Amino acid sequence: MPFVRFVTRHFILGALSGLVVLATADIAAAQSVEQFYKGSQIKLTVGFGPGGGYTIWAQTVARHIGRMIPGNPTVIVQNMPGAGSLKAANYMYSIATKDGREIGAFARDNITASFMKAPGVTFDAAKFNWLGTPATETNLCAAMESSGITTFKDLQAKEVPTGSDGLGTGSYIYPTVVNAMLGSKFKVVTGYHDTGEVFLAMERGEMAATCQSAETFKRGMPEAWASGRLKLLFQGALKANPEFATVPFVLDLATTKEQRQALEFVYSGQTLGRPYAAPPGVPADRLAALRKAFADMMVDEQFKADAAKQKLTMDPVLADEMTGMIQALAATPQAVIDKVAAAIGKTE
Repeated sequence: MPFVRFVTRHFILGALSGLVVLATADIAAAQSVEQFYKGSQIKLTVGFGPGGGYTIWAQTVARHIGRMIPGNPTVIVQNMPGAGSLKAANYMYSIATKDGREIGAFARDNITASFMKAPGVTFDAAKFNWLGTPATETNLCAAMESSGITTFKDLQAKEVPTGSDGLGTGSYIYPTVVNAMLGSKFKVVTGYHDTGEVFLAMERGEMAATCQSAETFKRGMPEAWASGRLKLLFQGALKANPEFATVPFVLDLATTKEQRQALEFVYSGQTLGRPYAAPPGVPADRLAALRKAFADMMVDEQFKADAAKQKLTMDPVLADEMTGMIQALAATPQAVIDKVAAAIGKTE
């Protein structure tokens, strides 16, 4: 056999053998993941009580994601409220098992809190294994009509009792930063266990206002929302939501470049929606399976029908995009981050 043909033949055979080995390894890895999850249970820890949007989303996710994971594990939801879900985020980062049997859902605002090194944060948001979010959000600051607060100028004129379910949540961070940057007079009151309690306090007249996602207002205060008793003062996100075209956009209220940069950093979390993550250290094959399962669920007809039944609006962001967004946040100029951290610190 001519030497060239001999070498070529053996090169091709070697390459084919390599492909067979790789394919066999992929099959073995898939079988390994399926064997690991078969008959097992995944715990989905939610950083809020049962009355809010994070839990409703988590319960919906839990009903479907197990079908998408090899081995079809059951998924149970465990509520772990505390400090605006910082308790749950800290748990997921340091205490949760790292074998792929625990995932978490906690406040989008915990991510920026991590980069600000806020009190109570013991995790690095950039090191979580992000799975994605089923939705993006628009935050609304709103007041009961009976309070007499109907415009942003009203917020600047007198103190407004404002309910919050924890220091790590948008219901605390947004009005606090807006106070510092734009001169509003929210008097933020923490201590409520979940948004349901905040809404009851508003209906009773104990609190005049709160800042929550649009979806949470629609679900938690449907009558006040529909009747107009709930007055929308301004909306916050990186882009104005055309659904609320007549509601002032927070970035348009800024009068200096520094104010706008700080508000953009704070409100970037709205694009992160309802983030889901696995802890650091999950084996690569199981993390890949979890991320694929989350992505597959976002296009699954049963899941979409269930979300619609719960009146949940889907606008998913998947793992790679979310990870990139969080890495970009981590690269925010330190001077801007320090401004926001100082603003929050002044009113704590």
